[in-house]
Amino acid sequence: MRRRGLLLLAALLLGGGTVRAGEETRAAEITGDRVRVRAGPSTRYAVLARLGRGDLVEVLGGEGKWRRVRLPGGYACWVHGSLVRREKDGTAVVTATRVLLRPTAGKELLPLETVLDRGEVLTVLGEKEGWVRVIAPLRAFAYVYGEYVRPLGPAREYRRELAAAAEKRRRELLASRPGEEARAIAEERARRERKKAVIAAGAEILAGRGDPAAQERVLQRAVLEDDDDLTRGYARALLGLLALRREAERLREDLAKARAAKEESVAALEKRAAEAEARYREALKTARELRRERERPWRGVGVIEKRDGTTVLVAKGRVLFRLVSKRFKLADYVGRRVGVNGRLLPVKKDGESPGPPRLLVEKIEILLLESGGR
Repeated sequence: MRRRGLLLLAALLLGGGTVRAGEETRAAEITGDRVRVRAGPSTRYAVLARLGRGDLVEVLGGEGKWRRVRLPGGYACWVHGSLVRREKDGTAVVTATRVLLRPTAGKELLPLETVLDRGEVLTVLGEKEGWVRVIAPLRAFAYVYGEYVRPLGPAREYRRELAAAAEKRRRELLASRPGEEARAIAEERARRERKKAVIAAGAEILAGRGDPAAQERVLQRAVLEDDDDLTRGYARALLGLLALRREAERLREDLAKARAAKEESVAALEKRAAEAEARYREALKTARELRRERERPWRGVGVIEKRDGTTVLVAKGRVLFRLVSKRFKLADYVGRRVGVNGRLLPVKKDGESPGPPRLLVEKIEILLLESGGR
């Protein structure tokens, strides 16, 4: 019990992350306000926490424009209750191998990259619908966009400051369990409401009805506030569709006025109106395809590549899965951007480096939408 308590204290004080042998972590400070800490190096990953200007982190490395960091004091995440054993001292012991940590109480969002091992001890913050909210273990890490991270120097030179930051964050996590959970639930509810509003506005726009001004307000809010690339991309497409519809309507009005006045510009206006109508039809087709893509839940979205004889799914330079399939000829999809669904395959043997997980592809589709954003 004493040994487990010491391990738990170390996890709380230091947060998560791993560094290869011989490497030295670097201390850094956050330069923005309410900077998102994400589960992976992309805006497709869920937000785990938010940091303020001047907060300290340890930088463990980077992927592209993102920095892999350790948060002093850790951060909250979720694990399914069937995979842990609750203890009377407020901890939970992992009872299975290769247990995934989740950003929310559910499986709809991408999991954290850290995989738990049997016997690991976690501090419990709460529970919800069969899921247990815990503080991430020592070796867990997260990602922050590099623009908001200013290097300071070797972490050993900032040991005192990092320890103070860890203690402060640990107290906040433990003391505000109900408040933190309520805020997380409120943010998730707001995110779902925004998504519903975008889908409803899209249905109205594609059907050619509704109030364009109200629809534009909903879509602009989604572009500015939503964390999901697909929702933002669909909202941008719908805004473009609204603009084209306004242009086509204006040209039709000009054409009607020209015809009434028997002006010589009728032919030119007819041509412009026909071109505008064609562009509107093409944008309408694209928006409908984007809506179908947006409403389809994919386990992974990226470009299929062949690396070292293995077929992999890559997003923004990072390998998400190693792909295998009995149903599809994956070589036909190399170089194409696709969405894939399937089930994760177990590790072949004990001691094998986990690397990117293997996914048995059960469904695959070539996608139109290009993800963006930070």
